[in-house]
Amino acid sequence: MNWTSIRDCFSRSHLADITYPHATPEANLEDHHGEPHLWIGGHMSPQALAAYDPIFLMHHSFIDLVWELFRRIQLRRGVDPTTDYPMDVTDPAGHRYNDPSGFGLLLNRHSLSDIFTREMYTYQLPPTCTRERLSCGTPYLRCDTSTGRARCVAATVFDIPPNEVFDIEAIARAAGQKRRKRNVPGFANNEEHVNSYLRHLNEIADVKCQPENVNDHYVNNFNVNGVTNKNIWSYIPVQVIVDTLPAKINSNAPAIYPKCQRSPDAPFSVYVETNGLNYKGFYKDVTHVKKGLSVISDIVYVAVPTPSNTSSEVLISAYDSCGRLCRTFCRSGENDTYRPCAGSVRVTSETPLHYGSDVKSLSQQLWIHRENSIPSFDSSCVFVQVLCDNNLSWPW
Repeated sequence: MNWTSIRDCFSRSHLADITYPHATPEANLEDHHGEPHLWIGGHMSPQALAAYDPIFLMHHSFIDLVWELFRRIQLRRGVDPTTDYPMDVTDPAGHRYNDPSGFGLLLNRHSLSDIFTREMYTYQLPPTCTRERLSCGTPYLRCDTSTGRARCVAATVFDIPPNEVFDIEAIARAAGQKRRKRNVPGFANNEEHVNSYLRHLNEIADVKCQPENVNDHYVNNFNVNGVTNKNIWSYIPVQVIVDTLPAKINSNAPAIYPKCQRSPDAPFSVYVETNGLNYKGFYKDVTHVKKGLSVISDIVYVAVPTPSNTSSEVLISAYDSCGRLCRTFCRSGENDTYRPCAGSVRVTSETPLHYGSDVKSLSQQLWIHRENSIPSFDSSCVFVQVLCDNNLSWPW
């Protein structure tokens, strides 16, 4: 969250001014809180899964701090934060003053009490620094003045703690000595700290990039509408086609991640996702593309909730490991051809079933085995294709 958003929230005086449905976009703390969820992505993005990510606890601790600071500002302005609840009777169920909070017998109105920050826990104020005072009070933060305004940002082992300006060469010369200079301004007198710092510098030289991408083996949680159960999911086939020929529209190449610009021969992958339209849940799979060919094709099996009384409506999308979006094509009823589509698909329980309860049975359905003959591929079971190429057109 940027400080502009927080400042806009602090410019308001009532809880109703920073929450739905009355808050303006620039002062809506709920919206500002949601942006890091979307930016981080993964488990942090869908509401039903966000708490699985350890970052969730840190993020919401910060949100609680922002709200507590807002409550202190309210007191300065003569507003009692323990009674300042939006009393709009049109609020949806679960959001009203006396609705259950979901935590034991506590109601929403109990969350306004100051007993929590008065008796149970408190927050340290966010650290600040100035050009005249460069210390942020902790070695884990450093004072950044590169933008013209001093602010505390996360430090790395490369950063020298601002309140302990070291002469690295002097420290190195003294590293083997048992005695240290004492009471010298600006010099780290703590021998343990100096040794730890040197140890970090030595370890940095040995750091190497991990040999493979962490997304090469993507682990899905099979969560739908807050319930994790692998048995209620089925798989559908998606054909991935990668065309490596140059861009067809003009000579300009589409934007790609810097890693692909630096290493054009690096391993290349395509990720295919399903995101629920009438359910909360998503699934991702990956296929690895062999380099050196003009066109490559593969079948990826992605999961959707098994349709029963209701259909499963899902959005299928794909992108490559260089950051380019792939275009989606759906089978048309006319001559069984594929036409550009948005990738939104409705899966029903009507026959023929173009999905399977597991990948093995679905693979057997796709490949027709006849005695003493070569297995033949049944393309009629594949109703979605994704094309990943150098085309500059926007997929939608």
